Formats: sequence, structure tokens, C-alpha cells
Amino acid sequence: MTRWLGPICLALVGACGSRSLPAGTDGSAQTADRGVLYRDLFTSPDLPSSPDDARTGRDAWVPTQGDCIIAIRVDDCCTWPMPAFVQSLQNDPCLVPYPARQPIPPQCQAKWPTKCNVIDCADGQPLSRLVAPIPGGSCNWMDECQTDADCVLATNYAVQSCCACSYAYPKALLATNQCLLQSCPPSQPCPPPFCPPQWECGMPCGCPAASPPVCQKAAPGDPKAKNRCLPWSSW
Repeated sequence: MTRWLGPICLALVGACGSRSLPAGTDGSAQTADRGVLYRDLFTSPDLPSSPDDARTGRDAWVPTQGDCIIAIRVDDCCTWPMPAFVQSLQNDPCLVPYPARQPIPPQCQAKWPTKCNVIDCADGQPLSRLVAPIPGGSCNWMDECQTDADCVLATNYAVQSCCACSYAYPKALLATNQCLLQSCPPSQPCPPPFCPPQWECGMPCGCPAASPPVCQKAAPGDPKAKNRCLPWSSW
């Protein structure tokens, strides 16, 4: 059976302007370099509303990283995450934030090659969870850390799952992802109401035991490798 590499999770972005967004924990409005509502990006008639919009998070708030985002193409069944400009996603319905949501736009799935009927794609993971613009007019992968102090244990409620477990993340993401929490604020909903609803597992989660995060340095001589925070989760 064909398996598209994008996990069935929420990943959304929006424009880099200064539209109004859900209030932060300090009561301030969020600007678009920190996140937007899913519906604000996908308003094309090719992406109609559906009964499962609440489950897939059409109204959920999701972070961006300034002008850049980790994206993935959905006009093929076997593609890999890539750094991309947010504006590129607004201009290309088949380039979506990683990890990709379901359903795949029909005009994108119609472009899948016939090989997709018989192959099983391996899951592709991003080289890093940090991206940024670089000279030359493109986005690129960034090192997540230089020392252990650059990493934190946190739970990412920006994606939907039935088991919200803690993993090591770059500390820099705390400033751009308001659904990435080191702990739940006292006397406040957790996850925050603007994050996508989590699924009911119906079974024990079995999260890995929490261990102090460490910065794993990239292998010498590999120009594509990046320093990463461990224990690692791809989203």
C-alpha cells in the first residue's frame, strides 16, 4: 500500500504581514512571524471546508519562523522536507508546511506518478527544526544548538497526536512557537485553546523517560549535517 511520507499531523503557516492573531499568554496579540490561523492561508476554492476541519485544525494557530518555514511537496508520494519561504506556500498549493495535514489537495494528488501505486515511501525527516534566510535569496537549515544550554525539554502541541510527549527542542523555537511548552501554565488550559485539539489515545501513551537535553554536534566533513538537540523529534 502506498504510504505518503508526511505524517497525518497538522502543520500550517501564513503570511509574514502583521495581521492580528490569537493573544499570547501575556495578553498581547501575536504577529505573523510567530503564527497564523490555518484558514488564513488556505482560502482557495480548491480547498473547501469539510466536516473534519475541526479535527485537522483548520482554525488552529501554528508557528512560523520569520520569513521561512519547513515545507514539503504533496504533488508526489515520496518527497522530503525542505526550507522554504512562507510566501512560496501561499503561491503553490502543493507546497505545504511540514508535517503535512490531510487531506492532500486533489489537484496535487492528481500529479502523483504511477509509481505511487506500488511503492512504500520511507519517512523523510528535516535536517534541522530551525530554518532562516541566507544570502542569495533562499531559506536554509540552521544549527539547532552550539551547547547543551541551547536545548530545552518541551512538548509541541502545534501538531495533533494522541500522546503529547516531551522531547528536546532548540530553545530558539520557544520564541516562535507558542504551542511549544516546557510546562503547562498554572490555572490556564493546556494545551492553549488556539493549539489544535489532541486526539484521544484509548491506551497508555508510554512516553520516553525524560532526560536532560544535549547538543549533538554535526559529523565533521558533512556539509549538510547540522547540530541537533537530543532526544530528537522531527516535529
